[in-house]
Amino acid sequence: MFFMSSLLIILMWWPLRRVKINLKNNIERFRKNIDEVTKDMEYSSPTLIDSIDLELINIIKQCNGDLLEIESQVNIVPLFPEADDFFQRIVKLNILHYITIDIQNLIVTLTSKSLDALNTPAIFFKTTIPPDISESLYTEKLSLINKNFTESIFKCSQICEKILKKHIIKYLEENEVKKTLIPSHVINNNFERTTLGELIGYARQIKLYKRNSLEDNSFSYINKIRNKIHISGDEKPEDIKPEDSYICDMLLEIILRKIYQINY
Repeated sequence: MFFMSSLLIILMWWPLRRVKINLKNNIERFRKNIDEVTKDMEYSSPTLIDSIDLELINIIKQCNGDLLEIESQVNIVPLFPEADDFFQRIVKLNILHYITIDIQNLIVTLTSKSLDALNTPAIFFKTTIPPDISESLYTEKLSLINKNFTESIFKCSQICEKILKKHIIKYLEENEVKKTLIPSHVINNNFERTTLGELIGYARQIKLYKRNSLEDNSFSYINKIRNKIHISGDEKPEDIKPEDSYICDMLLEIILRKIYQINY
């Protein structure tokens, strides 16, 4: 009788053990391959999470962080067309500090960022940005998470340059602009060695944005912080404070929401 009971326990325990091992292995696999994690970020929001991520965060909360139950619940909904989509999303939320994962005990804990996201109106996550900007934004946020503040500011300014170049080109294609307003190399889409400050000036000259508008002031502030780092001549660069990086990151999110907003 004892032998039969032990055998029954083993037979019940073994499949669960395999499920746990598979869960751990899949999470570790996606943690090691960042490229796979970023696949689902094409046309993401300025926070790099969307309505599906929010739904997953809700499920994590409802399941009290039990990863086995979370996976089971996700399959019941069903939230993802393929199993790998679940692991991509859960690892992305972990990398961006929306959740922490205790891989040994298979427990997921929501961070303050997740709780803030749950209390944010859903419309904030419906703004979508182009894939190339999403990819750049991801690397910028990783720099900020890793406290590489100077690198984060550089990347913020590079994203601003990318945004302005895209919109200046589009504006020039759709509108006639006096050639005296901006240099010929800009009209010919040659932006090599063009600084963020120059791009802000060109945008003002062709009235892409109003002076002192939300976009104009945000671009200008990021450029001002960027210039603290890059000083010409014998001047020494100013010290970058952590708050400088966080402010630039927040302003960049505001710029992206404003420029790529959808009229609902």
